[in-house]
Amino acid sequence: MRAFTAIAIALLGACASAPTTPTADTTRISYEVSSWGYVQERWTIAADGQATFEHTEPGAQLGSPPLPAQTFELTSADFERIRSTLAPTERFIADRLTCEVQMTDAPYGAVKWQRVGGTEQQVSFYSACRETRDTMLFFTQLNAADHIFHQLTNAPTH
Repeated sequence: MRAFTAIAIALLGACASAPTTPTADTTRISYEVSSWGYVQERWTIAADGQATFEHTEPGAQLGSPPLPAQTFELTSADFERIRSTLAPTERFIADRLTCEVQMTDAPYGAVKWQRVGGTEQQVSFYSACRETRDTMLFFTQLNAADHIFHQLTNAPTH
């Protein structure tokens, strides 16, 4: 019985750490950043180019609700540009982004990939992690994708 349990644990561990490779079966990407439990910015883009953007008024009091969502008609090429920019970060779906906290009370959030069939996967992040090769890669790609979204939509930035 102990041998069976050890084998089962080893197999489960192998499943949990299986790498996630970037795929083209993504139908929607979402990005959200919050502070103290309140969404500061949220955007989504679908494979067909439909996009939404919500944010709080810059300088608004903490806890202020987001302004009404804006919608945008982008292209599938715009979606692909964002998807391919975020592709290197998809490995953190399985591997998780290791975070050694440097400070508290910093913004946090998640990037979510919705796949064909409706499955959703995500990478959660905390912006005050100690700089490592992985966190630098993640935030470089995340910031680039966010910049592309804002460039395409002319949505305001914080």
